[in-house]
Amino acid sequence: MKTFLTRIWFREAPATRLAFVRITTALYVLHLLIDNHRTYMRLDMAGADTFEPTGSARLLSGPIDSEIWWWIVAISIIGAAFNLLGLAHRLAVPFGAALTFTLAYRNSWGQVYHLDNLPVLFTLCCALTPSTAAWSVDAWLRRRWPDNPLVRLLTWPRAQAGESSWWYGWGLQMMAGAVVCAYFVAGVAKVTSKIGWRWALGTNLADQITYDALYKELLHPDGGARLAYIVYDFPLMMACFATVALVVELGAPLALLHRRIGHVFCLLAVGMHWGIAAFMDIHFPFQEWGFAYLPFLAPEKPVEWLKGQFSSWLRSSSA
Repeated sequence: MKTFLTRIWFREAPATRLAFVRITTALYVLHLLIDNHRTYMRLDMAGADTFEPTGSARLLSGPIDSEIWWWIVAISIIGAAFNLLGLAHRLAVPFGAALTFTLAYRNSWGQVYHLDNLPVLFTLCCALTPSTAAWSVDAWLRRRWPDNPLVRLLTWPRAQAGESSWWYGWGLQMMAGAVVCAYFVAGVAKVTSKIGWRWALGTNLADQITYDALYKELLHPDGGARLAYIVYDFPLMMACFATVALVVELGAPLALLHRRIGHVFCLLAVGMHWGIAAFMDIHFPFQEWGFAYLPFLAPEKPVEWLKGQFSSWLRSSSA
């Protein structure tokens, strides 16, 4: 059992890999918060009767004061910027808590946005692990003033160049575990419904796509996705899509067992989300653009290769 946990859950990884995931996640969250800032500030315009607390917002008995809400959103944005820079990592947990509450409170006004779940979980995983040990302001501060008490208090010890450890790997595995759980739960929900395993025949999927298109045609000015109107002409294609979806979702936990299985899972999952975008015009940006699958990959290697090429070019230029 110990060997299994060591090889699978406590897999070694370089500090730069965890740092890369921290940076990309923080970029996504920062864009999400800034892009939706005006929407957040106008939530109470829907009326207090539409407020139904979800998540950590269940601690509230009603809507909070607008000025307090402004500060919570501001702290979340500052926290995302700090995470991006890798600054003051010891404050990452309260920043992560502020982000969790911000998105939970936003989801309490009429509609739950499930696409926010993974970015929040990734942020919390980065907060609980040494994600600033490399490629961060904290690492620079540790190099510059290693004995400064304030620096030691607010930062995480920097990693040595090329250092790999389970201490970095288990954080990535936590994120990967969150990803596969999200897919697995969706797959279980499909096969335990009234339709059961007949979902793989594609009929229900075609009905969902068509219903979504008709709903948007009637209520949305831009209408539904154009491809949605051809699904009934290709039942075999719908059966293939439905089967692939079930394989990706129910087989997701296998991606934790071996890196190559994880790569195949990532490829199929990205393709599935681009298919959803094409047929239903429903977007999951964190998945579509690959941010959700970085823990399964080695995204730091191209960066390190470019860094090496640039260093070689500088040396040859100065020679």
